[in-house]
Amino acid sequence: MNAQVWVTLILGVSATAGVLATLWQRQRSEERDRAQRAEYDSRSEWWKRYEWAVEQAYGTDDRGRQFMGLDVLGELIRSPLATRSEWGLIRALVIHPDIRHTGNRRGGRHDGSR
Repeated sequence: MNAQVWVTLILGVSATAGVLATLWQRQRSEERDRAQRAEYDSRSEWWKRYEWAVEQAYGTDDRGRQFMGLDVLGELIRSPLATRSEWGLIRALVIHPDIRHTGNRRGGRHDGSR
């Protein structure tokens, strides 16, 4: 084989390898995008459930709804979708339920007086 045939063969193989590598990278990128989109959608749904549970637990005087909201909050905290900061939010709401009425943990008024 002469040099021209070798150069043509090497260029053809290189071009094919480049196309295959591009297709592989694109597929990998699309898989990552789908996974991130699915996680975002799941976290968004988790947040909607969190808002609903807080409304039930603290937005009504109906004791049954309050207990149901607290139960749902308890289940949401067990979800792998809950982050540390969200765990802290739920913990603060459950441990310090007076926050919903007073805005602070001491049970005092908003203006700082007790």
